[in-house]
Amino acid sequence: MRSMQSLVAVGMALVLAVGIGRAEDVEPIDVDAVTPAQREAMCAYLKQAGKTPVQYVQGKFAEHDLVILGETHQVYETCRLVSDLVEPLYQRAGVRLLLTEFVRNRNSERLHELLTAETWDAEAVHDVMRDWAWPTWGFAEYRDILHAAWKVNRARPEGTAPFRVVGLDNDWNQYAYAWSGLSRKDKFENRMAREEHLVAVAEREAFAAKQKALVHIGFSHSLTGHGIRFGTVLTKNHGDRVFQVVMHSKLPARGGVAPLTGLLESIWVEAGSQPVGFDVVGSPLGMLRDRSCVFWNYLKNGRFQEMAQGYVLLAPVDALHKTTWIPGFINEAQFERARKVAVAARMAKEDEFDSAETLDACLQRLFPARDAE
Repeated sequence: MRSMQSLVAVGMALVLAVGIGRAEDVEPIDVDAVTPAQREAMCAYLKQAGKTPVQYVQGKFAEHDLVILGETHQVYETCRLVSDLVEPLYQRAGVRLLLTEFVRNRNSERLHELLTAETWDAEAVHDVMRDWAWPTWGFAEYRDILHAAWKVNRARPEGTAPFRVVGLDNDWNQYAYAWSGLSRKDKFENRMAREEHLVAVAEREAFAAKQKALVHIGFSHSLTGHGIRFGTVLTKNHGDRVFQVVMHSKLPARGGVAPLTGLLESIWVEAGSQPVGFDVVGSPLGMLRDRSCVFWNYLKNGRFQEMAQGYVLLAPVDALHKTTWIPGFINEAQFERARKVAVAARMAKEDEFDSAETLDACLQRLFPARDAE
């Protein structure tokens, strides 16, 4: 058995080898061909370089102005991490801005009023959430992120700048997108216009305003080397001022789950099974390649570090939980749109409900509160 010192030495040697050469010049490591020595180096790297998720994300603001947190949607633990980040980012990292995909930009001023008010108005916040692209996005943990911002603002010293939450999204409407009869060309233009809007808001609110910002957004938007996606354009425009962190998820593959998911989890277990954040770029894990993963179609050289600059692994995907439903979120005004979306997304069967109240009850059963599990 090698000593810990030798394992660290192997890991650091691989890090230096990756860091010296360009990614395309370094031989990739196929996930099904990882050698015992490479695996030991990866494990040693996590033990030595890994940090708690909050420390990791907070620390990125020492060298970067905008940190993109790319999530797989509707994961309880991911949203809890974002909530937990608000106070330390405000107090210790100089971050005064959260840019979120999950609010329309047109509602940002109204949200600012609510998050700087003396009392917390949950129902008014729910109304802001209801006016988003998805009429079935009534999840308590996304609301709790906003509540965390409100709590920071209530506790801040008089005369200090408030913590702002600004919506990134435009008026893109998931219901209209699916049921308005748009052509394939129109749908593509619709998606691209949305992406351009996300970028424009970040340029205005963060870079032009010289504000450090955390971005909470879907993983696919966070990619830094794919077409005109949000993360790609900002990285081209601002280079190392931008840093991307990907939340661990069940990476899809043709016919199932990408082996990279299982490899990362098994290495994580060997490294101690503690929630961890770590750099992928320039690490022993950066050269991993999983050709079965559908996202590899979008990577130029097919290395893990093209998909994720940084990574946070809170728990194996089978141990992660769904977000929970806000009782009463579906109202009559949004019932028709929510009905079609819920059925199309297989969140509920049409014969299970005939009103906003019964649809809401269906969604409560599908996304139960944690103490009801």
